[in-house]
Amino acid sequence: QSVTGVQTCALPISGSATARRGARGTPSARAVPPRPKDRWGMRILQIIPQSRIGGAESVGFLLAAEEARRGHPTLLLSNRANGPLLERPRPPDMEVAALKRSSRLDARILPFLLKRAARFRPDVIHAHTETANFWARLVGLAHPRAAVLCHVHSSRFVGRRVRGIRTDRLLAGRADAVLTVNEIQRDFLQNHVGVRPERLHVVPNGVDTDRFAPPPGMRQPHAAVCVASLTDVKNHAGLLRAWGRVAAAFPDARLTLVGDGPLRESLERQAT
Repeated sequence: QSVTGVQTCALPISGSATARRGARGTPSARAVPPRPKDRWGMRILQIIPQSRIGGAESVGFLLAAEEARRGHPTLLLSNRANGPLLERPRPPDMEVAALKRSSRLDARILPFLLKRAARFRPDVIHAHTETANFWARLVGLAHPRAAVLCHVHSSRFVGRRVRGIRTDRLLAGRADAVLTVNEIQRDFLQNHVGVRPERLHVVPNGVDTDRFAPPPGMRQPHAAVCVASLTDVKNHAGLLRAWGRVAAAFPDARLTLVGDGPLRESLERQAT
């Protein structure tokens, strides 16, 4: 299981989402019923692609939990019920729901999201990873007053052929802000997808060093830990090959891989 620290930032989104989208022909002129009055501030909808515990999914859960603790009613929706993430303890003002779907193209995904969002009436829609970002921008069409934030966590889309990003180009203007974890993602989205630079914001993955700190006297100078799902995109095999050179220079060096996935057995063989 991966544990991800969360770093928050204030985004300079000027004006209302309704005003910004009106120029693009979205249904901003349609009468929108007022949402229920709350004692607190914003109503925040978080969307993740699955309930299996992973980096992006953990960020979405932790953000929703922290926002709820700070007085913002939150709803976390998962496009796929395939893991225990939503079973974690959560604050009273945080709701969760997941769809038991059969495939990535399940026709129930959009109705599931639209129905839950209509009931919740969000001020902010914050999605994580490519698939969730796609659905969030469609849900945003039904909620023209809500700000849509698309959070890009993985760089696997960088460098793919232009025809593979046509959908992203068509929907690029539907997000009020796009968050990336590094400059490579930001530059690719600006130069190849057409996201306007003023809507791009780099927010590196953060770690709470007060919470994740070794006890006094327990720090090991030649020890490293990699927390990630054991999948091809993480390239643990390359890390293990490089670690051989580290171990040759520092015989007491120790590498610990934390996670699970389809490559676990092959990586265990390589490590031994």
